[in-house]
Amino acid sequence: MGYDSGVDILDIQLSSVPRITSREIAPGVVADLDKEGNIVALEIVDASDRYSSEDLARFSFERTPA
Repeated sequence: MGYDSGVDILDIQLSSVPRITSREIAPGVVADLDKEGNIVALEIVDASDRYSSEDLARFSFERTPA
């Protein structure tokens, strides 16, 4: 899990399986899916609008391979 303040996205990786596609499952919440349609990651867009700066500071930023 990581928060990138540069793009204001909270990224929650659930699996190391490659992402094939993405779908917005709620406003500002994107699910990354594998080839079988399983959720492998969640991205929360505009995270600072949803969570306090104190909450976001707890998440470490980790760059993941594209």
